[in-house]
Amino acid sequence: MSTRTLLCALLVPLALAVGCDDPKGGEGEGEGEGEGEGEGEGEGEGETSVDADADADGYTTELDCDDSNPDVHPGATEICNGIDDNCDGGVDTDAIDAGTWYGDTDRDGYGVPGEGTLSCEQPPDTADNGDDCDDANSDVNPGATELCNTIDDDCDTEVDEDDAADASEWFVDADHDGFGDASRTVRACDAPEWTTTDDTDCDDTEPTVNPAGTEVCDDLDNDCDGTVDWGWRVPTDYPTIQAAIDSAVLDETICVEAGTYTENLEFYGLPITLQGTDGAENTTIDGGGVGSVIQMIDGEERDTVIRGFTITGGDATRGAGIHLYEASPTLVDLIIEGNTCTSETCYGTGLYTELDDGPHLVDVAIRGNTCTSSGNCYGAGAYISYSNAELERVDVHSNLNTSDVAALSAGLNIRNYSTVTLDSVDVRGNDSVATETAYAGVYIYNDTDVSMENCVVAGNRSNADFVAGAGVMVNLTSTLTLANSVVVGNDTTASSVSYGSGISVLNSASVSLLNAIVVANTESGTATAGTMGGVAFSTSDASSTVAYSNVYDNDVADYTGMDDPTGTDGNVSVDPLFVDSTGTDPLLWDLTLDSASPMIDAGDPALTDPDDTVSDIGAYGGPGADGWVWPTTLVEVRSGTWAQGTTVSLEGLVVTGVHANGFTVQDPAAASPEYSGITIYTYWEPVLARGMEVSLRGQIGEYFGEDQLAVDPYDVTITGVPGEPTATDVTVAEALDEAYEGVLVRITDGVLDDAAYDCTADGAGCTDADLWTLTDGSSEPVVVYDKLYEDLDWADHVGVVPPTGVMTFRWDRRRLMPRTGWDF
Repeated sequence: MSTRTLLCALLVPLALAVGCDDPKGGEGEGEGEGEGEGEGEGEGEGETSVDADADADGYTTELDCDDSNPDVHPGATEICNGIDDNCDGGVDTDAIDAGTWYGDTDRDGYGVPGEGTLSCEQPPDTADNGDDCDDANSDVNPGATELCNTIDDDCDTEVDEDDAADASEWFVDADHDGFGDASRTVRACDAPEWTTTDDTDCDDTEPTVNPAGTEVCDDLDNDCDGTVDWGWRVPTDYPTIQAAIDSAVLDETICVEAGTYTENLEFYGLPITLQGTDGAENTTIDGGGVGSVIQMIDGEERDTVIRGFTITGGDATRGAGIHLYEASPTLVDLIIEGNTCTSETCYGTGLYTELDDGPHLVDVAIRGNTCTSSGNCYGAGAYISYSNAELERVDVHSNLNTSDVAALSAGLNIRNYSTVTLDSVDVRGNDSVATETAYAGVYIYNDTDVSMENCVVAGNRSNADFVAGAGVMVNLTSTLTLANSVVVGNDTTASSVSYGSGISVLNSASVSLLNAIVVANTESGTATAGTMGGVAFSTSDASSTVAYSNVYDNDVADYTGMDDPTGTDGNVSVDPLFVDSTGTDPLLWDLTLDSASPMIDAGDPALTDPDDTVSDIGAYGGPGADGWVWPTTLVEVRSGTWAQGTTVSLEGLVVTGVHANGFTVQDPAAASPEYSGITIYTYWEPVLARGMEVSLRGQIGEYFGEDQLAVDPYDVTITGVPGEPTATDVTVAEALDEAYEGVLVRITDGVLDDAAYDCTADGAGCTDADLWTLTDGSSEPVVVYDKLYEDLDWADHVGVVPPTGVMTFRWDRRRLMPRTGWDF
């Protein structure tokens, strides 16, 4: 064999490349039947060579695994075709076109993410993708429909998104009153904040307007019945107040818009409410100088209500301002001023009431009324006869009684078998001037019983020949109980006789003083001591008892006609140390007690102040002291400026949470968040929502160590909806500070967990599962507390930080109260 032939045989695959003859035959050497080189089937058997036994791909049958298929040989590429293409003994092994298969245990056509398995055939329980996010649930995969079920059904990394097939339609509740706007909807699985399933709100900009609202005088359709203010507005629906009264039926409320109405009104016995929409300062009924401004003489009872007016411009013999005869209405938030009487005899220029079961006056000012009589005038402020009247928080100020004969009280004349209670009544700066006789402040006469509790009688003046009781006179078998009150700085100017510039008791009358202060009453006239001039407490043919009282520094003598009880029964005679009783204008005196006053806790030990300490002596102590209302700020309340039990009024507060028996508020105008929040207790769930601005009146108290205000729901007024304040960021350590009690905070550190929390101290209703702790590892934990704002989805948020809520303090633990799951 030639060298060339041998080389070509050894390099079969490259035979053509090196110029060898085509090994598959053809003409040339090797043809024929001779025995020479290259002929026929000559001598090459057993050698590695290309010969007649090689198949079409150039491999011998000894190397080729399928000598009938030129695409199958050791150098071929394995593909998915059921053949061992590369003769490695494996069929479709590592085929270049093999598929990648992913485990699909739930057989939903979507496999688990990962590297997958290469295979020409799809293995059992696999899928051609790794897109499944939950291979244990065949309903969860990228091709599934998203449902509201707390599962990411379609594997898009979002759970229960708004386009879920069964998402609910929610109605926007922009004013946060629980009723939604039918024209504004949102689709979502869970209710977004400030949405509702209800679509019946008729004005979603006003929280006091909804189908469950209570109609009030505010020029709004509060109950969504299609009628504004019951349809009884003046002047919108009726031109005059009297026209509305004439048309009214039982239990109607007539809403009078701001302005001045020159009218003289009669009520004809109707049980109706007449209300000034914008309050007494802005709504005036002017009598025009003719007759009584308001007259009730037809048996009106307590369910006839007049609220929110200034009553002025009346001129009448009896009750130029308000004339009541056999009538007992409720009079609230009134200013009765500027009324006159110029008759020979006058009775109750500001208010006249006679032969009644008892009108009820609340938050009424009777001031600046004048009586100018050529004969007798019985009460320039008020005349109360044969009556069971109740006066609560009534100011009787600066009334003037000038009479040629007798000026029988410039303030209150209470007489003739009446039984009257005065609670938190302030009688100041009233002047009686007469030729013969004058009594100034409170005159009680003829078998009348009066109870005065937490009252002030100060700076009243009487000027006549005969003067008795510039402060209080009790006469003719009448009785007075004066408890926790002050009689201060009253003055008599008598030319001959003065019976007590402070308190005078005559003609079988009796007075009982308890926890009272009678100081600095004076006599400026020429009456002599022999005529009992200028004494603080004068009795003649009368009986009196005095206990735990302070009678001090009065002109001439403290007591006349009775033994001085100082030193017995808790009575003292010392400077009471008022905050300020200087100056000539008694309206400017501050008769509360200085912090160093010896009157503090010096009263009857059987009685307590609202803060449960022994009662103070004076008008602002004792169990009835909460009748006074003090305007203040929330920071002052929280920082302890006011004692427990004090009743305060607050404005501009914003609601930060509402629960079953109250709510929490914060003052957004406070200089800093510390001490700017508090919990309000209302006994039942108020009709409020977060973000509302309110004004309120309530009593300062404490509940299990937490500052609170106890508030009657009727003493809460919604004044706007500015939105709730931004939560203050604090640490766990800062949240434990009492200054943040009642404040909306977000705790930015710590770990929230469901630790083994012992809540046995929280009462029988507590279970450990209700509560979690927020711990920073160094300080004591903050308890996350759900007892007021229970929400079923809280458990889903355990471990999530930072949580938001209102800080509180219960059962010796600092607690954060998230309002809903949105606070996580």
